[in-house]
Amino acid sequence: FVYLCSSVPGASLLPVGVCGLWCARRFRASPNPPKLATSSLWRDWRQLLGDAHFRRLFFAFCVGLGVFNALLAMVAQWLAPCGYSATTAGALGATFVLVGVPCAALVALRLDATRDYKGYVKRVAGADLAFTALLCLAATRGAAPALYVAFGCLGGSIVATSAVVMETAVEATYPTSPEVPTGLLFCAGNTLSIASIYAIQFLLELQGGACEGLSSVGAGHHAPVALFLLANIFLCFLLLVTYDGPLRRLDAERAHAVRRSTDTLASLAPRDFDDLAA
Repeated sequence: FVYLCSSVPGASLLPVGVCGLWCARRFRASPNPPKLATSSLWRDWRQLLGDAHFRRLFFAFCVGLGVFNALLAMVAQWLAPCGYSATTAGALGATFVLVGVPCAALVALRLDATRDYKGYVKRVAGADLAFTALLCLAATRGAAPALYVAFGCLGGSIVATSAVVMETAVEATYPTSPEVPTGLLFCAGNTLSIASIYAIQFLLELQGGACEGLSSVGAGHHAPVALFLLANIFLCFLLLVTYDGPLRRLDAERAHAVRRSTDTLASLAPRDFDDLAA
């Protein structure tokens, strides 16, 4: 146990487990849960992809997840020309997780309290774009503190974005079972991660072993990896900031609450109203 806690992977797993248990205890199920019907998963996925609102969330989530999975896998190769070791790259990845998971838990709890899905989608999209630009600017020699700050901020926004987009997708696809849209999002996003890894590897070869961050663009360098990250997150930003889909689960919960209060009032006898008036 002591070895697990002292290692970087172990230190990353501890907050994940604690936050996971905390959120599981505070999870609130819908009072009007969807009914599971016997159907084909492929048919359900095709039906979801036919919804324009879900497609917008789908493409934004898949591109963002794919790019940042690839970034965490290739961060050592990306930063090695700038003089950073594999140990530093691993610590940056751990910072991403250590900051990201608690931030995602706090955002998820706040989202559950306010139910402002569209507002939070736009906020996290803006934060993702800003912190990605910060990371690309910090990818230079001798800027380790700035890299740690950038990875921490980006972890907080990206992991929170995953939670917000998943919840919003469940809202938009209700009464479909939540496992169907979230499963599709993660399946496609992780598949796209493979293509993103090959893309970053190809762009690193174009750099020719040079240290090229966003700040070097226009000074005889092209910084293809930094521009690739920024272009993809800018696309995600455009998709999310213009999202205006329906909140079907929230509407169903409100309708259920109205029906329940109406039934309660209807069940009161006239004598009960007299007692209340008295």
